[in-house]
Amino acid sequence: MPLNVAEFIQDFIHADYFMQNEKMESFISIELQPLQKSEFVNIMNELLKSTSNTSPEYPSVLFLAGWSHIYLHEKCDSKQAIAHFTEAGEFNHPLSWLFLASFLWLGYSVKSEQYRKAVTLTEKAISAKCTLAMVVKAEAYVTGAHSTPVCRKTASDLYDLAITYNSTAAMCGRGIMYEQDGDLAAATALFDRAVMLGSSVGQYERGRLYEKAGDKLMAEQYYDQAIAKGNSKAMLAKTNLLLEKGDKVAAIELLDRAYQNKNNTEAKFKRAQLFEEAGDFETATSFYEDCAKKLPAAKVALAKILWNGNGFPQDRQKALSLCKEALDKGFTEMPPLIRGLIEEEKGNYALACEFYNQGVLANDPEAMVLRAKLHLSNRGGPRNQKSAEELLDKAITLNSTEAMYMRANQFLIDKKKVSSADKEKATKLYDQAIALGHFSSLHKRAELYKETDTTMNHMRARVLFTLADAFPKRALLHEDSGVYTLMVSGNDESISLDSFYALGRTLQFLKTLPQNFAKVALIKKNIFDAVNTHIITKYPLDDNFYAKISKLSSGVIDGIVFLLKEYALEKYNEEGYRELQRV
Repeated sequence: MPLNVAEFIQDFIHADYFMQNEKMESFISIELQPLQKSEFVNIMNELLKSTSNTSPEYPSVLFLAGWSHIYLHEKCDSKQAIAHFTEAGEFNHPLSWLFLASFLWLGYSVKSEQYRKAVTLTEKAISAKCTLAMVVKAEAYVTGAHSTPVCRKTASDLYDLAITYNSTAAMCGRGIMYEQDGDLAAATALFDRAVMLGSSVGQYERGRLYEKAGDKLMAEQYYDQAIAKGNSKAMLAKTNLLLEKGDKVAAIELLDRAYQNKNNTEAKFKRAQLFEEAGDFETATSFYEDCAKKLPAAKVALAKILWNGNGFPQDRQKALSLCKEALDKGFTEMPPLIRGLIEEEKGNYALACEFYNQGVLANDPEAMVLRAKLHLSNRGGPRNQKSAEELLDKAITLNSTEAMYMRANQFLIDKKKVSSADKEKATKLYDQAIALGHFSSLHKRAELYKETDTTMNHMRARVLFTLADAFPKRALLHEDSGVYTLMVSGNDESISLDSFYALGRTLQFLKTLPQNFAKVALIKKNIFDAVNTHIITKYPLDDNFYAKISKLSSGVIDGIVFLLKEYALEKYNEEGYRELQRV
C-alpha cells in the first residue's frame, strides 16, 4: 500500500522520541512519489504556522520541516534545515541532534570546533537511545566516513546496542558485516528478523542474498515485497532481473520510478546506461552528468561518450580529465587506453605499457600505436624496434591512419640510404592514410612528389601543400576539436581571387579521393560556402569580374573557373552555369 503521508506525519509528531527512531528508520528507505513529496511539504508548511512553540509536538514538527527542506523541496535549503534542527535540538530532540551533526561533519577538519560539536551531538543522541544515531556512527566506523577511524569492533558493538532496541537498520547493517566476514547464517538470521518487523531494507537484503545464491525466483519475491513499500534499491535490483529476462519495458518503468528518488543515484545511472544502449546519447549524457557528482562510474561512462564522439563532438581532453577524477576517488574500471594515457602522463611508463598491452589484446589500434611509441622511445622498457613495427603493421590492418603515417616515416627515416622499394612502400601508406582522412600525411606525400622532376608531380605537390595549409589538422580532425572551419588566406576585407586558385586545385584533388569519405563532403561544403561568401557576394559575375580574372595567369584562371563551375553544378544554378560558359 502507498504511504499515507498525512497519517505518517501525525503518527510521527505524536510519538515519543524513541518510537520516532523506528518510524524514521522505515521512512527514509521509502521512495516518495512527486505528489507525495508535494503533499508532505504543504502539510509541514501548515504545521509550522499552526503549531505553538509551547506545544509538545513543536520539536518534532521542526525536525520534519528541516528534513523536508533537505530531501523533499525542489531546491535543497540547507540553511533553513539547519535552523530548524538547531531550534528542535534546544528542546532535546535526539534526531535533530543527529541531523545537525551530519551538516557539521561536512567540510570541516577533525580539529575544528564544528567537528567536535558534531561528535558531541551524535554522542548525545546515542545516549538518548537514538538508534539511528547508533547506526550512523557504526557505519562511519565501518567505512571511515567523517574522518572516523575504521574500527569494525566498535561498529559491531554499536549495531548490537541498537539491535537491543529492535532497530531494523542496525539488524541490516550488522547482517552485512556478518556477510562480509563469511557468516551467512548469522547474516540471514538478522535479515529475516528485520523482515519480520516489516523492514523493506530487510526484504531487499534477503532478496539480495537469494539472488547471490542463484535463487532468482525467491529473490524477486522479496524484492517485490520491498518495492510495495517503496524501496528504491529493490526497484533497481528487480530491474536487473527484468533485463536478464528480456523484459525491457517493465525494467524501464521500474527504473523511471526508482531514480525519481534524489538519493538513488545508482538507479539513475542504470537508466542512463539504457538510454545510451538505445542510442539516445543526449539524454544519457545529461543523466551521467547528474550522477557524476556522486558516482565515479558515471564520470567514466560520460568520458567514454566524449572520447568516442557518440552523438557529440569528441572531447578527449575532457574525457581524460573525468577519468582522472574517477581515478582519484579510487575507481579504476576504465578503458585500458585511457588509463594508459593517464599513467604515461604521470611518467609511470611501465604501468602505461601494461594498460596499452590490455588494449592490444582487445584489438584496439590506438593502443597498438601508443605501445609502439613507447617501444621506440625506450620508456617503460628497452627500445624494441621489431616489436614496434609488428604493432604498427597490425594496427594498419585495422585502418589506423596514425600507424600508416608512422610506418611510412620509418621507411624514409634515413633519406640517404632509402631504397626505391622503401619509398614505394611509404608512398602507398601515405596515400592510404590520406584517403582515410589523415591530413598530416599530406605534407609528407607532397615532399615525395617534389623530389621528382616532372611538371605534373610539381603541380601535385603544390596542390597537396595547399590542401595541408588551407585545412590545418585542428580544423579537420574531429577528435581534436570537432570544429570545422574553412581556412583561406586573407580576411573578409582583403581576400583576393588568387587565393581561390588553391581551392580550385583542392577540389580537383578531392575528386581523386573516395567520394563516400565523410571529410570529402565536408571540405566541399566549406569550399562552396567560401565561394558564396567571398566570390559571389563580392564579385558579381559581370564584365568587371571577367576583367579582374583576365589579368591573372592562365593556371589561376583555370583554377577559379573550375571552382565556380563546380559551385554552379552543386547549387543547380543553370543560369549561373551558362554565365560561366562565357569565361
